[in-house]
Amino acid sequence: PEIYEAASPKNYVTADDPPLLLVHGDLDSNVPLAQSEIMYRVYQQAGLEAILIEVTGGGHGGEGGVFQQVTDSPISPSFGEIQQMVLDFFIEQLIVTR
Repeated sequence: PEIYEAASPKNYVTADDPPLLLVHGDLDSNVPLAQSEIMYRVYQQAGLEAILIEVTGGGHGGEGGVFQQVTDSPISPSFGEIQQMVLDFFIEQLIVTR
């Protein structure tokens, strides 16, 4: 447990870190959603910009970064909506504010 804790990225967040976008499926069986929630909170506590998009019905990212659909219901937000949010984030961070 000590090695895992020492390797956790949450321990290396500093005030000069760039904005962070987290997109995580709530049914991810490989990486618990709690990991992204923790990182999001650490960023907030450090006064840094972070966005967490929870993908309802989404499993772990599959081929091409597409979220695996775990249930019969479609993921929400949809893959197209996620793509637009990611694009908007990068445009804002890399083009508009720089």
